[in-house]
Amino acid sequence: LENDMTCTGIECNVDTLRVVKVGNVYYEFVEKPCIQLAFYRDAKRIQGRDNRNQGQMCANPDLPHAREACCRGERYREVRSASTSYLYDGERMTFSTAAERCGSLCIFENVNNENWWKKGYHWTPKDCSILVKINSEGYIAIVHDTDIAYINTIP
Repeated sequence: LENDMTCTGIECNVDTLRVVKVGNVYYEFVEKPCIQLAFYRDAKRIQGRDNRNQGQMCANPDLPHAREACCRGERYREVRSASTSYLYDGERMTFSTAAERCGSLCIFENVNNENWWKKGYHWTPKDCSILVKINSEGYIAIVHDTDIAYINTIP
């Protein structure tokens, strides 16, 4: 598209869109590579829909990297299953949008209304730390420390 367009409908309530139909033409959003910093402040842990079988990692809460995982606020300490309320299939959102939409994010065992073939990560309220390791030859690697319980507080 040559010009920005004003949103109408549910697209006004999402952080990002993957595909938009204008008239009879579909436009796909393709993010430019290497435009996000590898290190950032205030990282949050994201995890797959089933935290027993899928990994966890850190994510920038200001970017739409994951989906929400909503839990009942009064039972957030014992949650086995979380739910989602996405506006389109595969929607990703920022941490603040997920928290606003849910009211209570949680650490969960699984997301109960996700089909097993759907992939992706969900936000948790847990803090995360991004570290660097350097080997003896000077090569570096990023390390995501997703288990920093001594820093975490559950809101």
